[in-house]
Amino acid sequence: MKVEFQKGISLLITFLIMTILLAALLSLAVMVVNQIKITKNTENVLSAYYAGLSGIEKTLYFDKKEIPANGARGICNICNSCNAGDCNSCALTALDTYSACSTVDCRNCRVNYSYSFDSRTYQVKAEVTPYSSNSNKSSFCVTSKGLFKNTSSSLNECTLQDNHYIYVTDRTNNKLRKLTTFLLLVGEAGTGSDPQYVAVSPDGNYVYVANCGSNTIQKFSSYPLTAVASSSTGACPHGIAVSSGGDFLYVVNFDSSTLEKFTSDLVFVESAATGPAGSNPHSVALSPNGSYVYVVNYGSNTIKKFNATGLGLVASAGTGNHPQTLVVSPDGEYAYVVNRDSDTLQKFDTDPLELISSATTDNGPNSVAVSPDGQYLYTANYNGKSIQKFSSSSLTFILKLNTTGNSNPIDVAVSKDGNYIYVAHYPNGEVKKYNTSLSPLLTNSGNGNPRSISVSP
Repeated sequence: MKVEFQKGISLLITFLIMTILLAALLSLAVMVVNQIKITKNTENVLSAYYAGLSGIEKTLYFDKKEIPANGARGICNICNSCNAGDCNSCALTALDTYSACSTVDCRNCRVNYSYSFDSRTYQVKAEVTPYSSNSNKSSFCVTSKGLFKNTSSSLNECTLQDNHYIYVTDRTNNKLRKLTTFLLLVGEAGTGSDPQYVAVSPDGNYVYVANCGSNTIQKFSSYPLTAVASSSTGACPHGIAVSSGGDFLYVVNFDSSTLEKFTSDLVFVESAATGPAGSNPHSVALSPNGSYVYVVNYGSNTIKKFNATGLGLVASAGTGNHPQTLVVSPDGEYAYVVNRDSDTLQKFDTDPLELISSATTDNGPNSVAVSPDGQYLYTANYNGKSIQKFSSSSLTFILKLNTTGNSNPIDVAVSKDGNYIYVAHYPNGEVKKYNTSLSPLLTNSGNGNPRSISVSP
């Protein structure tokens, strides 16, 4: 009896041990299965992430490496440059009605495409969007969604980049036009009568125009291009300049021979005579530090220097016959003047104001621009139908390009990086883009009777 009881106890203990072992094994099995599932899911997530990352990398590669001729970037050309099958369902569309989407200019654009490899897929959406708070900026965003089996992973990459615009006044149609640096029209607005010179605020958000026929100046927002303010001036305003801080605006009135100062909101501040009646001031420029204002008088053949505050006359010097335009060097040490009827380019020291040197230009120089580094000068020669390049240090002639047909260069501007020259041509309505070797790159022909051209910062 005792022996049988002990056997029963042993069996019970054995059963309990087996139960515990089985439970442990079952728990271990469940853990292993769950771990396998986790590992498998992790592999799926990583595969989807890898697919999405591949989409980002491919898009950035095309944006930097596959840029079309004279183009801004490559992303908008990806549907043309991507090999067949590598960018499936590729489509380029405009984001809104602000402007068209161009493969060359590549703004206001959306690109969608997809690609599959090794059982993975990525779906890409890339957008280049005008930045609403500053028209000189645009955002470039790429979203890539990676897919693997039932798992997805989305990645996003965004950058903010600089944009620059070209502004042109059209005397025939009383228009202000806004072009991209690839000379695509992206905006236009009505001006007063007979618009002359145009100037852009340092932040690029506002544009100012002097209207000779209506004796007004106007302020425009640059994005979208819309008139926001107007003010009366003296008779026939021509030259216009904005202070380096963007706080003040200076205008010269050709028929009333006056220099006027306004706030950036076009509130009149003060004025001064630029000379006796008939002095006919034509152009105005500011020193980089904003302390002085320089004016050339077309009628009295003089250049004058004024204090920016109070407009008190500081100095005066003689020029050639009928000075048309002046610019101040980036360091403020020199002023350069072109004289239309003596065919000369002159260099003045600004302190004291005196002539240093002079060079002969082609016939009828109408405008002069200085490169951002101060090393070169470019003249638009209206009567001679040519563009010339000079060294600023010695006024040594370097290059000349003759224009053809009904094309008289009337105004010239240099891009802010110094790599391109923009010229308005009269009367054929052309705006042309050149490199610094004066080789023509691009042309826009729809500008009526252009008078002035300016590049945003």
